Amino acid sequence: MMVTILIGLTSLYGGRGGYELFNARTVEFGNFAFDLIADYYYQGYIDTADSDTFHDRRHFGSGWLTLTFAPFPYFELFGHLTGFLHYDEKVEPIEIPIRARKDAYVYGSRSFGGGVKLGYPIVDGFPFSLIIGGRAAITASFNPPQNYDTLINRGFPPPENHSPDYDLRFLTTLEFGALGLNLNLGQIIRGRDRNTLLDRPDLGIYGLGLDLNVRNRTWLFGEIYTLGDSSHFTGGLKLGLFPNSTFDIFFKRSLSDSQWRVAAGLSIFSTITPQVKKGAVISGRVVDMETQTPLLAVISFPGSDVRSTMTRPDGSYRVELPPGGYLILVQASGYRPKERPIQVSAGSELIFDVALTPSRGYQEPIGRIRGRIFSEREEPIDGEVEVLGADVPEVRAEGGEFLIEVEPGRYEVAVHAPGYRPAGKIIYVKEEGEEVQADFYLREEAPIPGGLGKISGFIRDKETEQPISARVRAGGREVMTDEMGYYELEVGAGKPLVQVEADGYRPGKRVVEVEEGSDILLDFFLVRKRPKGVIIGSIYEAETMEPAVAEVIIEGRKVSSVTTDPRTGIFRIETEPGEYYVSVRSDGLETPKAKVELEAGEIEVLTFYLARREKREVSIPSFRPIYFDYGSTQYRYEDIDYLNRVAAYLLKHRDQRIEIRGHTDSVGPELQNLILSQRRAEVVRDYLISQGVEPARIYARGYGESLPVGDNRTLSGRELNRRVEFRILP
Repeated sequence: MMVTILIGLTSLYGGRGGYELFNARTVEFGNFAFDLIADYYYQGYIDTADSDTFHDRRHFGSGWLTLTFAPFPYFELFGHLTGFLHYDEKVEPIEIPIRARKDAYVYGSRSFGGGVKLGYPIVDGFPFSLIIGGRAAITASFNPPQNYDTLINRGFPPPENHSPDYDLRFLTTLEFGALGLNLNLGQIIRGRDRNTLLDRPDLGIYGLGLDLNVRNRTWLFGEIYTLGDSSHFTGGLKLGLFPNSTFDIFFKRSLSDSQWRVAAGLSIFSTITPQVKKGAVISGRVVDMETQTPLLAVISFPGSDVRSTMTRPDGSYRVELPPGGYLILVQASGYRPKERPIQVSAGSELIFDVALTPSRGYQEPIGRIRGRIFSEREEPIDGEVEVLGADVPEVRAEGGEFLIEVEPGRYEVAVHAPGYRPAGKIIYVKEEGEEVQADFYLREEAPIPGGLGKISGFIRDKETEQPISARVRAGGREVMTDEMGYYELEVGAGKPLVQVEADGYRPGKRVVEVEEGSDILLDFFLVRKRPKGVIIGSIYEAETMEPAVAEVIIEGRKVSSVTTDPRTGIFRIETEPGEYYVSVRSDGLETPKAKVELEAGEIEVLTFYLARREKREVSIPSFRPIYFDYGSTQYRYEDIDYLNRVAAYLLKHRDQRIEIRGHTDSVGPELQNLILSQRRAEVVRDYLISQGVEPARIYARGYGESLPVGDNRTLSGRELNRRVEFRILP
């Protein structure tokens, strides 16, 4: 009978494996394993003394201390120290008097050694994985204790005492999901026996093993192992009961003498380096909706720190990520993308299979605005329906009904019909596939009374083009605009002064010539009142506290810069209210960045302390952003030359990695903007890859509308926000 205690999820002799066979895979990079192995068995024998017969026992105990560490990927170091305890037990029969026979025991060190193992997956990511490796180990024995001769005289075998042995093995592992097949081939080159001074014959090693991993909590395995002329079979079970530990039970049968041995123990496995705890796993397959064939797709999580991943050739993917809420986006060339919000918790495993539909010319997710046009008597009216400020064609309402397809967002819909006063509404389409109902009731256009003319039009913000609630006065009459910013006034013939006033805006004025019966369209675009604020600051060198000469850059509504006073290090900038990013640029000095939210009439005080740094080569200073048109994911033609320069820089500096950051303005739903920004970043990444840059060095991430550099209330600010930026990763 043999009892074994194991600490460490490794093989009997250290290193990743089953019991006596080794897996071609190495311990994970940075992991550390400590194994304490002890075994025990006994033999009964008959001893005679003074014509009496005694049934005595020889006890054999051994122990292994093994350490395994993976300092590099696919590389494993291990070392071991072994000892022994042998005990001769003299058993007296109960029916006779106790005779003067003494027990004897001897303990000490037996051997020590160590080695290395290499294992590299030459095929990985397919339905199967093939790992090829090798292992080289050396074992040297200690001299036996001097008192061991006592046990030899009592029939114990002499202890091992030899020159170093060399264990050389070729390792192969073939894995099909949770099932693994391990092959060991090699030879032990044995050293000379120090007791007899004779050479010991070398031994060939042949082993075949099969293991099954059940959800990383239970392991089943079996091994057939031949060493020289001795062969045996080992089977076992490792059952995970607690975190980082398993209860182990093994059985072993010698194929030479049919002797059985049983082993049991406890395995505890850990790491010497801190591991990043992943909260959850998301896995699945991406296939064609119609044919169910696997697709090569990109799995991304817009707005998060989780990196995009590609599906394997069989369409499968697996992503580990921290717990929390995410938007998962699946994209494949020629197919409609699919996204879904998900919530994952620590330790959960979510299966998310995706079937994509071929695009067939599909470009962007759409919603619908459906409506009807009625007169005040509820009669259907044929008219024209226009979406103001959007690239959506005008549609004709046939029989009073209309349908417009648009992307999710905010829209101003105006309706015109001959003989009726126009009307309009602001409509929100919140998500893909949503259909919004919008009905319009038009009033008949009354004839203009004699001696009068009509003035009508829209009042809007000059920068944002949004409608304004305003008062319009002309010819002694006054009206308020509706929700679309529309007004209508009947005034006497002549040259009246039209005045427009709105809270927070500078007034608008214009003189028009009105003839009897005329209908004049007159729009106003008002300028918002913006009392300016002031940013005042000082810049010093951190080491000397002396004033520093530096360029101060203000990013916001527009990009501007000033230079500090060389005597005092002070700068002053007067600008309109808004959100700004203030950065400092100085040769040989760090360039910090501060965010400022400037109110009207406010004075913001900033102080910068610059630390010196070593200069480094930067072939493309600052990696300027590239900009996109509204709603577009296509970079502009004039930026291709600059993208070629970025690619050339990365090809020259192959030790550097880059992050591509996509951004949008705040127009439209936030979720849709996250998707748009991720697509912009992925498009730029694809172009750099097409120029020869390794995909593993380029990370694409969308930030949506969360990091503006311009004021989203203005056209110029939104243009600055529709951008992609480049950042060298440390």
